[in-house]
Amino acid sequence: MSTSKTTDPAPMEDDAEFRDATASWAFGVVTIDKAFFARRRGRLMVSRFTALSLSAATQAVAIVIFALAYAYYSSDRVGEQKTAFSPSYYYAGDTRYECRPMQRDSHYVSSMSLKECLAEFKMPDATNVAATTTAGVIPRDPALGPPADPNAPQSTPCTVYKYTPFESSKATLYDPVSETTATIPLYDPSSQTAPAWNADYQDACVSDALGTAQRDAKAIEIFTTAVTAMQARDQGKVCDWTKVNAPFICTKTEGYSTLTKLSLAYSNTMLVYGATKLVLRKTMFMLNKSKLEREGFDV
Repeated sequence: MSTSKTTDPAPMEDDAEFRDATASWAFGVVTIDKAFFARRRGRLMVSRFTALSLSAATQAVAIVIFALAYAYYSSDRVGEQKTAFSPSYYYAGDTRYECRPMQRDSHYVSSMSLKECLAEFKMPDATNVAATTTAGVIPRDPALGPPADPNAPQSTPCTVYKYTPFESSKATLYDPVSETTATIPLYDPSSQTAPAWNADYQDACVSDALGTAQRDAKAIEIFTTAVTAMQARDQGKVCDWTKVNAPFICTKTEGYSTLTKLSLAYSNTMLVYGATKLVLRKTMFMLNKSKLEREGFDV
């Protein structure tokens, strides 16, 4: 005696049981999704309670995903990127643009933007202030009058220190204002600690009368004072060199329109929602495969 599976050529949507099931609302909000039915005869692959619960859960997840996606596309981190070329640092006076010089700075040998410069900059410390092998001298201050001993030295030897404020550049601190305003301090034998400055590149020279640890600390103090003074000015700050190497390529991120945000949020939601239903349907089929095949329903 042979048996055959029961089949029904009528599509699921024409079945009265299917129409009754999908017309029934859970709490007046959720209907049973088609994903929970076998392909023919409107047969639920799981219990009605489970189907309603899973439908409610997937639709609630879809709502949450849509809200999160819309919030994400409304944030300042995403949007349409606009690019423009400009002869000045601020393109059309719009400070929202981040501008990068198209040629490298002659001293720092870098074309980083102001934002990148500020992120890389480090105040003087033991990691970026170092003694060099260059020897220097600090002249004796004439205002002190002639030394009591005519054979006393008229200068004191000093060790030259370099300060490299940026991680990606080995160049030392450069202060363009110092080219016209820098003066070299004179030697006072009573202190033995007077620094000497190079007018272009801000090298500090600390008297060798001090011990190594004292010289290192003094050099850091000297550069810290110099940086503080630079940052207090209106122009000539530590990273202002990124604004002078014209021309510039300027970019900014402009927020999406409301319609674009809704479209992006909806498309992402439907992608996740569809994938979730597919996984649930496959899982329910695998859990009920034997029973459904035994009862003669196609899935």
